[in-house]
Amino acid sequence: MAITIGPSYIQSSGNMDMRVSTSNIVERFYNGYAGGNDYQPAFNAHGTVGWTYYPSGWNELGSSVGFSPTWYQKGAGSYGMNSNGRYYAPKTGYYYFHCDLYTLNDDNSTANYGHLQFARNGSLGWNNGRVPYTIYGHGNARGIGSAYPHGPNISSILYLSEGQYCSIYWYSPGRGTTRYYGNHSFFCGHLIG
Repeated sequence: MAITIGPSYIQSSGNMDMRVSTSNIVERFYNGYAGGNDYQPAFNAHGTVGWTYYPSGWNELGSSVGFSPTWYQKGAGSYGMNSNGRYYAPKTGYYYFHCDLYTLNDDNSTANYGHLQFARNGSLGWNNGRVPYTIYGHGNARGIGSAYPHGPNISSILYLSEGQYCSIYWYSPGRGTTRYYGNHSFFCGHLIG
């Protein structure tokens, strides 16, 4: 493998590792890959269903949003997103995840708030169940458009071992009062290291 050092670049004819010592890799550069590959998996998905009511309590949104027909992924390896709306880590590491939902509080009552969370392997307690912890639709002023909670969204970094999964959970205090529109909802993530 040839390595060339120029005035403003280091060039390699193959993969190249930066190391602190002979065993600790700080960064690995892969020849011929530009983001989103088997070494840096990434995905995005949007829902395909119309209005759906949240059941009461904590519930995994899963396939009810309809992510499976429209998910895209780069560098999945042997894992990725499947029909139940869960993202399975193709390799061990820290992943950044983000989710946006489009919701409606039917009766515009502050009692019909919602919480949005990520779960690791179905557990909301991956970060002591506290951070990030969000609330939407509580205390909205009555009036035109106020029944739509402003941007239920969440972002977080989760450590996943290969084969573990991240999924989206929503808490609703009452059945048939708060609903989401899957076709305007979004879920994405990527390995950061």
